[in-house]
Amino acid sequence: MRPIFADTSYYVALMGPKDQFHESALQWSKRVLGSVVVTEYILVELGGALSRLQDRQLYAGFVDQLLRDRGTVFVPAPQALFRQGLSLFARHADKEWSLVDCISFRRHEAAPTPRGTDDGPPFCSGGLPGPLARG
Repeated sequence: MRPIFADTSYYVALMGPKDQFHESALQWSKRVLGSVVVTEYILVELGGALSRLQDRQLYAGFVDQLLRDRGTVFVPAPQALFRQGLSLFARHADKEWSLVDCISFRRHEAAPTPRGTDDGPPFCSGGLPGPLARG
């Protein structure tokens, strides 16, 4: 099975019991058969989302566990990928994509990853495959 890409919104939903997509994230996680690809940029963005004092230990423990998980493919943050994402970000002032979204789009173009299941919701407004729709 080919790997699939996980976005920040998936991890926020997975870790947040009060998140509107929490149940969907849990159900999707149970159906994943292949490895999950996550970039360093996604983990940085997740750290920003979980920066409140009560969330810091949860985040640090989760990332530590994720990096040791054999089912997770971790993609380090190369400078060239950052610059490519920044270029895309700057060219699309008409979109509400975050810088991390643009970096992820460029990473996906370099090494595409399929959707996890045919019946799962789409990944995000950029049209990439993945586990959860953005609200």
